[in-house]
Amino acid sequence: MSKAPTHLADITKRDESLSTEDKFVADLVCTCGNSDFELQHAACNLEELGAPQTAEIDGNFFFVIKAQCKVCRKDHLVFDADYHGWDGFVCYREYGNRKHLRPPMVSWTCPECKGNCHSLKLDISMDRETILDDGPVDDDDGNIILNEENYQDGFDWITMSITCSSCGHHHDSWVGYETM
Repeated sequence: MSKAPTHLADITKRDESLSTEDKFVADLVCTCGNSDFELQHAACNLEELGAPQTAEIDGNFFFVIKAQCKVCRKDHLVFDADYHGWDGFVCYREYGNRKHLRPPMVSWTCPECKGNCHSLKLDISMDRETILDDGPVDDDDGNIILNEENYQDGFDWITMSITCSSCGHHHDSWVGYETM
């Protein structure tokens, strides 16, 4: 059975009925136990698409999703394309994007009621055979950074669905991001 990517291990509650060997499905849950969040994204939102989009800021591209707990106000980094998934975790040296400061974040508001409190479900694809196709991955110094123990950190796709806590409006594919 698949495990959560390391950065999400403490803030997810696995959905056993939907998770498989190659897919991790879970609800986002704060360490305080709350599951209502103010969702934030890099400051680019194309309203006609109804979802956060990759932001271009000063010629640099960002896709970042954060969640702030509505109870304890703790911030959680849910996804940053420069740090998570195959390209962010394994190939970051090739792109050099980590040197850029993270962009300002803006709150996501419900298109129906304009509320900013949502629950979030994650669906993360992590085909072990594809991820470890060439065996363990090492860094420039020869240190192994990805292997059988943490292959889930090199996941290939992340999908997020959200439900407004105020009016119940549901967006099944709020985020769909390929990381390879």
